Amino acid sequence: MCQFLRSLKDLFFPPICIGCHQCIVEQSRSSVGLICTKCSDQWFESEARPKGRCTCCGFPIAVYAESSSVTPLTCLECRKWGFQFSSTRCLGGYKGRLKDLVLQAKMKSGSPIAFALGQAIGMRLYTQAPKVIIPVPMYWRRKFMRQQNTAEVIARGIRSQVASSATLEMWSVRASRATQKQGMLSPDQRRGNVRNAFQVTKPQVISGQRVLLVDDVMTTGATLHELTNLLLVHGAIDVEVAVVCRAGGEYR
Repeated sequence: MCQFLRSLKDLFFPPICIGCHQCIVEQSRSSVGLICTKCSDQWFESEARPKGRCTCCGFPIAVYAESSSVTPLTCLECRKWGFQFSSTRCLGGYKGRLKDLVLQAKMKSGSPIAFALGQAIGMRLYTQAPKVIIPVPMYWRRKFMRQQNTAEVIARGIRSQVASSATLEMWSVRASRATQKQGMLSPDQRRGNVRNAFQVTKPQVISGQRVLLVDDVMTTGATLHELTNLLLVHGAIDVEVAVVCRAGGEYR
Protein backbone atom coordinates (compact mmCIF):
# COMPACT_ATOMS: atom_id res chain seq x y z
CA MET A 1 0.00 0.00 0.00
CA CYS A 2 2.81 2.38 0.91
CA GLN A 3 4.58 1.60 -2.37
CA PHE A 4 1.36 2.28 -4.29
CA LEU A 5 0.88 5.65 -2.57
CA ARG A 6 4.51 6.57 -3.25
CA SER A 7 4.13 5.64 -6.92
CA LEU A 8 0.96 7.72 -7.13
CA LYS A 9 2.69 10.70 -5.55
CA ASP A 10 5.67 10.35 -7.89
CA LEU A 11 3.32 10.30 -10.86
CA PHE A 12 1.81 13.70 -10.06
CA PHE A 13 4.72 15.23 -8.12
CA PRO A 14 7.90 13.58 -9.48
CA PRO A 15 11.03 14.13 -7.35
CA ILE A 16 13.61 16.44 -8.92
CA CYS A 17 17.32 16.21 -8.17
CA ILE A 18 18.50 19.26 -6.21
CA GLY A 19 21.73 19.25 -8.23
CA CYS A 20 20.94 18.73 -11.92
CA HIS A 21 17.15 19.28 -11.65
CA GLN A 22 16.42 16.07 -13.54
CA CYS A 23 13.48 13.82 -12.67
CA ILE A 24 14.58 10.80 -10.60
CA VAL A 25 11.35 8.83 -10.25
CA GLU A 26 12.85 5.44 -11.10
CA GLN A 27 14.44 3.69 -8.10
CA SER A 28 17.23 2.46 -10.39
CA ARG A 29 18.27 6.05 -11.07
CA SER A 30 18.76 6.92 -7.41
CA SER A 31 18.37 5.43 -3.95
CA VAL A 32 18.15 8.93 -2.44
CA GLY A 33 14.94 10.90 -2.80
CA LEU A 34 16.30 14.25 -4.01
CA ILE A 35 19.83 13.46 -5.22
CA CYS A 36 20.44 11.49 -8.40
CA THR A 37 23.22 8.92 -8.74
CA LYS A 38 25.28 11.18 -11.00
CA CYS A 39 25.27 14.06 -8.50
CA SER A 40 25.92 11.67 -5.61
CA ASP A 41 29.04 10.41 -7.39
CA GLN A 42 30.21 14.00 -7.90
CA TRP A 43 29.52 15.30 -4.39
CA PHE A 44 30.15 12.36 -2.06
CA GLU A 45 33.36 10.49 -1.39
CA SER A 46 33.15 6.94 -2.67
CA GLU A 47 32.92 4.09 -0.16
CA ALA A 48 35.00 1.95 -2.49
CA ARG A 49 37.83 4.47 -2.56
CA PRO A 50 37.68 6.64 0.60
CA LYS A 51 40.02 9.60 0.59
CA GLY A 52 42.25 8.38 3.40
CA ARG A 53 40.30 9.09 6.57
CA CYS A 54 40.90 7.89 10.11
CA THR A 55 38.69 4.90 10.82
CA CYS A 56 37.69 6.40 14.17
CA CYS A 57 37.26 10.17 13.78
CA GLY A 58 37.18 10.53 9.99
CA PHE A 59 39.96 13.10 9.88
CA PRO A 60 41.76 13.22 6.47
CA ILE A 61 45.14 11.58 6.86
CA ALA A 62 46.67 13.52 3.97
CA VAL A 63 47.27 16.28 6.52
CA TYR A 64 49.68 13.97 8.36
CA ALA A 65 51.00 11.35 5.98
CA GLU A 66 50.69 9.80 2.55
CA SER A 67 49.65 6.34 3.73
CA SER A 68 46.46 4.65 2.53
CA SER A 69 44.83 4.38 5.95
CA VAL A 70 45.20 5.49 9.51
CA THR A 71 43.98 4.12 12.83
CA PRO A 72 43.17 5.81 16.14
CA LEU A 73 46.65 4.77 17.31
CA THR A 74 48.33 6.89 14.65
CA CYS A 75 45.78 9.65 14.01
CA LEU A 76 47.00 12.81 15.71
CA GLU A 77 43.44 14.05 16.25
CA CYS A 78 42.47 10.85 18.09
CA ARG A 79 45.66 10.90 20.14
CA LYS A 80 45.15 14.55 21.05
CA TRP A 81 41.47 14.41 21.99
CA GLY A 82 41.01 10.77 23.05
CA PHE A 83 37.77 10.17 21.16
CA GLN A 84 35.65 7.38 22.64
CA PHE A 85 33.33 6.74 19.68
CA SER A 86 34.35 3.73 17.62
CA SER A 87 33.95 5.02 14.06
CA THR A 88 32.79 7.95 11.94
CA ARG A 89 30.79 7.84 8.72
CA CYS A 90 30.69 10.94 6.52
CA LEU A 91 29.88 11.88 2.95
CA GLY A 92 32.96 14.06 2.52
CA GLY A 93 34.84 17.13 3.67
CA TYR A 94 33.31 20.46 4.63
CA LYS A 95 33.96 22.19 1.32
CA GLY A 96 32.57 22.80 -2.15
CA ARG A 97 29.07 21.70 -3.08
CA LEU A 98 28.71 19.50 0.02
CA LYS A 99 29.36 22.50 2.28
CA ASP A 100 26.76 24.49 0.33
CA LEU A 101 24.20 21.71 0.83
CA VAL A 102 24.81 21.64 4.59
CA LEU A 103 24.32 25.40 4.80
CA GLN A 104 21.09 25.11 2.78
CA ALA A 105 19.92 22.26 5.01
CA LYS A 106 20.24 24.52 8.06
CA MET A 107 17.76 27.01 6.62
CA LYS A 108 14.06 26.96 7.51
CA SER A 109 13.22 25.52 4.09
CA GLY A 110 16.12 23.08 4.12
CA SER A 111 14.42 20.02 5.60
CA PRO A 112 14.14 18.14 2.25
CA ILE A 113 17.86 18.62 1.63
CA ALA A 114 18.75 17.50 5.17
CA PHE A 115 16.54 14.42 4.79
CA ALA A 116 18.16 13.50 1.45
CA LEU A 117 21.64 13.86 2.94
CA GLY A 118 20.53 11.57 5.76
CA GLN A 119 19.31 9.03 3.22
CA ALA A 120 22.73 9.12 1.54
CA ILE A 121 24.42 8.38 4.88
CA GLY A 122 21.91 5.64 5.64
CA MET A 123 22.78 3.85 2.41
CA ARG A 124 26.32 3.45 3.80
CA LEU A 125 25.09 1.75 6.97
CA TYR A 126 23.23 -1.16 5.40
CA THR A 127 25.79 -3.74 6.53
CA GLN A 128 25.95 -2.61 10.16
CA ALA A 129 22.72 -0.88 11.04
CA PRO A 130 22.66 0.57 14.57
CA LYS A 131 20.03 -0.33 17.13
CA VAL A 132 19.45 3.23 18.35
CA ILE A 133 19.82 6.45 16.34
CA ILE A 134 20.18 9.67 18.33
CA PRO A 135 20.56 13.13 16.76
CA VAL A 136 22.65 15.69 18.61
CA PRO A 137 20.07 17.59 20.69
CA MET A 138 19.61 21.34 20.46
CA TYR A 139 18.73 23.57 23.38
CA TRP A 140 15.03 24.42 23.27
CA ARG A 141 15.51 28.16 22.87
CA ARG A 142 17.84 27.78 19.90
CA LYS A 143 15.55 25.19 18.31
CA PHE A 144 12.61 27.57 18.71
CA MET A 145 14.55 30.33 16.96
CA ARG A 146 15.66 28.09 14.09
CA GLN A 147 12.32 26.22 13.93
CA GLN A 148 14.13 22.92 13.32
CA ASN A 149 17.06 20.81 14.44
CA THR A 150 18.93 19.86 11.27
CA ALA A 151 20.50 16.84 12.98
CA GLU A 152 17.01 15.45 13.69
CA VAL A 153 16.01 15.69 10.03
CA ILE A 154 19.26 14.03 8.93
CA ALA A 155 18.61 11.26 11.46
CA ARG A 156 15.13 10.71 10.00
CA GLY A 157 16.71 10.34 6.57
CA ILE A 158 19.17 7.77 7.93
CA ARG A 159 16.38 5.86 9.66
CA SER A 160 14.44 5.60 6.38
CA GLN A 161 17.30 3.60 4.84
CA VAL A 162 18.48 1.27 7.63
CA ALA A 163 17.04 -1.91 9.14
CA SER A 164 13.54 -1.71 10.55
CA SER A 165 14.85 -2.88 13.91
CA ALA A 166 16.66 0.44 14.43
CA THR A 167 14.81 2.98 16.56
CA LEU A 168 15.03 6.75 16.23
CA GLU A 169 15.21 8.39 19.65
CA MET A 170 14.54 12.14 19.64
CA TRP A 171 13.98 12.54 23.38
CA SER A 172 16.36 10.10 25.07
CA VAL A 173 19.04 12.81 25.36
CA ARG A 174 18.43 16.53 25.82
CA ALA A 175 20.49 19.70 25.88
CA SER A 176 20.22 20.75 29.53
CA ARG A 177 21.64 24.25 29.19
CA ALA A 178 22.40 26.90 26.59
CA THR A 179 25.89 26.96 25.10
CA GLN A 180 27.82 29.41 22.96
CA LYS A 181 28.06 28.77 19.23
CA GLN A 182 30.92 26.33 18.73
CA GLY A 183 32.04 28.03 15.52
CA MET A 184 33.09 31.13 17.49
CA LEU A 185 35.40 29.22 19.85
CA SER A 186 38.85 27.65 19.78
CA PRO A 187 39.16 23.84 19.93
CA ASP A 188 39.94 23.89 23.67
CA GLN A 189 37.12 26.33 24.38
CA ARG A 190 34.68 24.07 22.54
CA ARG A 191 35.40 21.24 24.97
CA GLY A 192 34.61 23.44 27.94
CA ASN A 193 31.57 24.92 26.22
CA VAL A 194 29.76 21.57 25.92
CA ARG A 195 31.00 19.97 29.15
CA ASN A 196 27.98 18.74 31.15
CA ALA A 197 25.66 20.39 28.63
CA PHE A 198 23.59 17.24 27.98
CA GLN A 199 21.43 14.90 30.02
CA VAL A 200 20.17 11.37 29.37
CA THR A 201 16.41 11.20 29.98
CA LYS A 202 15.80 7.58 28.97
CA PRO A 203 18.75 5.46 30.16
CA GLN A 204 16.78 2.24 29.57
CA VAL A 205 16.77 2.99 25.83
CA ILE A 206 20.56 3.32 25.73
CA SER A 207 21.77 0.60 28.07
CA GLY A 208 23.21 -2.41 26.24
CA GLN A 209 22.69 -0.90 22.77
CA ARG A 210 24.82 0.09 19.78
CA VAL A 211 24.14 3.80 19.31
CA LEU A 212 24.57 6.00 16.25
CA LEU A 213 25.07 9.70 17.02
CA VAL A 214 24.03 12.00 14.17
CA ASP A 215 25.06 15.58 13.38
CA ASP A 216 25.55 17.73 10.30
CA VAL A 217 29.26 18.62 10.61
CA MET A 218 32.11 17.40 12.82
CA THR A 219 34.89 19.94 13.24
CA THR A 220 36.82 19.34 16.46
CA GLY A 221 34.47 16.58 17.58
CA ALA A 222 33.95 18.20 21.00
CA THR A 223 30.15 17.85 21.07
CA LEU A 224 30.15 14.28 19.79
CA HIS A 225 32.91 13.33 22.23
CA GLU A 226 30.96 14.75 25.17
CA LEU A 227 27.79 12.94 24.14
CA THR A 228 29.65 9.68 23.54
CA ASN A 229 31.10 9.71 27.05
CA LEU A 230 27.63 10.36 28.46
CA LEU A 231 26.09 7.47 26.52
CA LEU A 232 28.87 5.08 27.55
CA VAL A 233 28.36 6.02 31.20
CA HIS A 234 24.69 5.09 30.79
CA GLY A 235 25.49 1.64 29.44
CA ALA A 236 25.83 1.95 25.65
CA ILE A 237 28.05 -0.88 24.43
CA ASP A 238 29.25 1.03 21.36
CA VAL A 239 28.83 4.53 19.94
CA GLU A 240 29.35 5.37 16.27
CA VAL A 241 29.11 8.77 14.62
CA ALA A 242 27.45 9.78 11.36
CA VAL A 243 27.83 13.27 9.91
CA VAL A 244 27.37 14.81 6.50
CA CYS A 245 30.79 16.50 6.57
CA ARG A 246 34.03 15.96 8.47
CA ALA A 247 36.02 19.18 8.51
CA GLY A 248 39.78 18.78 8.31
CA GLY A 249 42.99 20.72 7.84
CA GLU A 250 41.67 23.85 9.48
CA TYR A 251 38.85 24.66 11.84
CA ARG A 252 36.05 26.89 10.71
